[in-house]
Amino acid sequence: MQRMEQKMNQGLEGIIRAVCKTTHDLWTLGWAEANGGNISWRLGGADEDAAKALPAAGEWVKLPRQFPSLAGEYFLVTTSGSYLRNVELMPENLLGIVQLAADGAAWRPVWGFVGGGKPTSEFSAHLGSHAAIKRKSIGRDRVVVHTHAPNAVALTFTQQFDARSYSRLIWSMGTECIVVFPEGIGFVPLGVPGSLEIAADTERTMEKFSALVWEHHGVFGSGATLDDAFGRVHVIDKIAGIYLKAAAVAPVTHRIGDEMLKKIAVAMNCNYNRGFLP
Repeated sequence: MQRMEQKMNQGLEGIIRAVCKTTHDLWTLGWAEANGGNISWRLGGADEDAAKALPAAGEWVKLPRQFPSLAGEYFLVTTSGSYLRNVELMPENLLGIVQLAADGAAWRPVWGFVGGGKPTSEFSAHLGSHAAIKRKSIGRDRVVVHTHAPNAVALTFTQQFDARSYSRLIWSMGTECIVVFPEGIGFVPLGVPGSLEIAADTERTMEKFSALVWEHHGVFGSGATLDDAFGRVHVIDKIAGIYLKAAAVAPVTHRIGDEMLKKIAVAMNCNYNRGFLP
């Protein structure tokens, strides 16, 4: 614990506390069964400066692909196989801070991973997402949350979806969803978790959307802050749950219509995706 306290004094304690709270929230909501779910945070400002002051704590580990746009950056990430319910109890074991190499082709630890941990098995999908949201937001967005939100996943078993149909269903079941997701919600077809293929699909999809659903698996939310990323996932799951509850009673025929969605968008000064709602 002495090592943890020493590193915490470098100014990183705020983000570590925030991640601990969010992992607790994910567990409490039932979204992080066993070792399900992961979080990554691209450090910036004083947090990045504090991370740069930390000595390397291990050797370089080659990544399965190169991420040149993230070269030299630092990330706080949950560890592979970690039970998120335990992160708040031993963050130095179940979290780690890594630095990417100058060419973006490898990582090395600078804090955490006590006991020999390593970044989440979805690290490539996270890095791809960060590359996409960094480009899209011109550096503003820094956080990615992946979790197995049950209502959002259950909905994918009810019919064949793509980004347009999933987005329109969520928009039509919540009066403010078109404002929360003006571009819509991305949708990635079923793939092998941890594979380069699903990581590439996730990066391409994150170029257009701030949140996406992995078919039959989970949800990715991104944002400038941890609250932004978590909140987007929370909205999707809650609205999906409202649809599923309504559908369990009777066919859902009385949804928010297109004209009302447009009125809401105009009232909220929302530049929504005209490809999804002409």
